[in-house]
Amino acid sequence: MRRLVLVVFLISISFNYYADIVINELFYDSVGSDEGNEWIELYNNSNEDVNLQGWILQAAGPSFTDILIFPSIIIRSKSFFLISEQASTLTNLVADLTFQNGGSASDGVRIVNPRNQYKDTILYDNPNSNNLLGDTDFQQPCTGVEPGQSLARIYDGVDSNSCDDWMTAFSPSPGTSNAIVKIVSLVSSTALALGEEIEVSTIILNLSTYQVDKSELSIKISFNNDLKYQGDLLAIPSQDSLMHCVSIENESLLPGLVLVELINNSNVEIVDNLWESYISYTIPQIRLSEIMHSPLTGNSEWVEIKLLETLNDTKVILRDAAGNYASSLVRGLAGEYIVIAEDKKQIINTFPACDSSLVVQAEGWTRLNNNGDSLIIESYNTLLDSLQYGSNSTRVGFSLEYQSDSEEWLECCSIERATPTKENSSTYQDDNSNKVGIHIINNLISRSQAKNFKLEYNCEKEVSFLTMKIFDIRGKILASLSNEIRNQYFGDFSWNGYLKGKYLASGLYPTVIRLSSESGRVLIERKTLITINR
Repeated sequence: MRRLVLVVFLISISFNYYADIVINELFYDSVGSDEGNEWIELYNNSNEDVNLQGWILQAAGPSFTDILIFPSIIIRSKSFFLISEQASTLTNLVADLTFQNGGSASDGVRIVNPRNQYKDTILYDNPNSNNLLGDTDFQQPCTGVEPGQSLARIYDGVDSNSCDDWMTAFSPSPGTSNAIVKIVSLVSSTALALGEEIEVSTIILNLSTYQVDKSELSIKISFNNDLKYQGDLLAIPSQDSLMHCVSIENESLLPGLVLVELINNSNVEIVDNLWESYISYTIPQIRLSEIMHSPLTGNSEWVEIKLLETLNDTKVILRDAAGNYASSLVRGLAGEYIVIAEDKKQIINTFPACDSSLVVQAEGWTRLNNNGDSLIIESYNTLLDSLQYGSNSTRVGFSLEYQSDSEEWLECCSIERATPTKENSSTYQDDNSNKVGIHIINNLISRSQAKNFKLEYNCEKEVSFLTMKIFDIRGKILASLSNEIRNQYFGDFSWNGYLKGKYLASGLYPTVIRLSSESGRVLIERKTLITINR
């Protein structure tokens, strides 16, 4: 009896015809005419070479149609293959391509192997009103691109049959890797001395078309070569910016150099990564006095400051809420009103009565918003004064003036509608001592100049208590001082800046002053801003 022996041979066949050949980048809409400019990039995502003979390239408008049948061409493992309508050093195959540009409906491009057992499809633009089929039943079209841009895989060859695999390439890369290039720049920084802290605000701009992810960048801040802060930055969307704010300590109120440095923690290119500026605690005594934020058509904006001490070539910077700034060198005698002008010549022509020697041309400008804005004045990175005004604060062509006796900003009541380089029209000229209210005699405290904060008060009823609530520049209450002054109708009060066992640091301190009766009822309230210059 013959025994039948069945021998089974297991043959391992590598179907390299059906390996992972994917569409890696597609350029279907050039600037101007598409003819001769379209191209498609393939990528061999397998570990073996693949012969493209018999493969088919299809394009779809209403439906997919064949536009190219490949000859015998080898695409190497982990390599790119560029098909373009014009020959180049990177082109592997020149062919006529007729890709649709999307727009009113989805379009698509597909590659199919000879036995139709493998395909890779990209659909783009919306809506898919022609019901074009992708590689899965639920494949959504990618967002269409603008002329001159391409659709590119975020990671070369990585295909999950999802539109999430793709990105808009603002700078196409035919025949080469779709490497993500992230470029950032340190646009600007400011450092303001606020008492025993220095507040540093830095703006970082993402110049690239890809998001810079969280922790890909970090920032270092040093003061006088001593590292004060280091931390990672948040994500920055493509072509967007990030403002990073941090406070560093300076308890000894030392002058010195603030250095801000951007650090690259990953593959991010940094155009500008350093900023430095000098901090000074010698505070020039300057106050905002008048602003023209809503000039007549054809006229320019300007800001007037009052010098509380004589200055010689002191650099002054004005900033608005949007970060725009103007700078100028200021000199003058104590008591003079200096106008910082967007256009010096125009202001002198518009207000011939002004003192032209007190008008200085600014470098840059703040662009004050007519509907409300914030304005600060600083010198050597130290805040000197600030103003917030709302919409309709003045009529068009009228300035906004500071009234010193009430510390209010009011519309100019002069017939000229503004008083550049002159005393403000709304300032009382007569003696405040006979007026009912709280009158600030001096709001500067300076130990070096032997100056104390001083006020006088006059009330129609007997006063029992004078209370002062003192805040820091951010609005946090520091202390409440109370002085018992029973059975008085008028008097004065002085304070040297000594609080809780020490003198307050140099800076600006919003203060609320109240006169109260013995029962505690508030008779008069006054708000002011105290400046301390040690």
